[in-house]
Amino acid sequence: MKKQKNLILVVIILSLLMTYSYKTRSQQMNTFIDTRDNSIYKTVTLGNQIWMAENLHFKTAKDCWYYKNDSINCKKFGRLYTWEMAKEACPVGWHLPSKAEFDTLIKFLGGDSVAGAKIKSNSFWKHKHDSLTNYQYIDIDACLHKNKNEIVKRDSILINSSNFSALPAGAYFANNSFDYLGLYARWWTTSLYNKYNPYYYFIYDTSSGIGSWYTLTFYGLSVRCIKDK
Repeated sequence: MKKQKNLILVVIILSLLMTYSYKTRSQQMNTFIDTRDNSIYKTVTLGNQIWMAENLHFKTAKDCWYYKNDSINCKKFGRLYTWEMAKEACPVGWHLPSKAEFDTLIKFLGGDSVAGAKIKSNSFWKHKHDSLTNYQYIDIDACLHKNKNEIVKRDSILINSSNFSALPAGAYFANNSFDYLGLYARWWTTSLYNKYNPYYYFIYDTSSGIGSWYTLTFYGLSVRCIKDK
């Protein structure tokens, strides 16, 4: 009986070590130097993908902004790019992700109902998010249709457990108009809904989810680069 208990204990310890080792490999943090302006970006390995763990802030020749033209916002949140410029903005060896690549990330993190919380920084959002308590969840469709009554409780979710560190950078809407700082994080993809509207992914302040939608190419959204394979 004692040998059996010891064997069970060994199996449990090995299992925990393997889980820790997998998590360490899957969420390995590193840095990358963009030689175009010598900016240093944090990066994170999630599954078989390597993502920048910060929004891009490289200044392109045109069609990029920082929120309300305040340089402090550039340092905090990165720049906002039109879709055409976003496709060119990532450094050599990196690229703007496709919808399929975002979907791979979401699946790795447990699905669209919880992945938003797992990639969300606990800084700069309008509401403070406690990583250890129950998280208020608003259905993504409810966000899109402005129905804020569809709120349900979910199990505890560790905020930013992926180290992706998503920030609520808001968006640019033309004619020097900005909005949604502290409420939304939005990132372009290369994928098109139709020939006029590209897809983007977003997370909302009080939601644990992540969703995709489409918008006009001349709006300014954030860019998260993913490493070429």
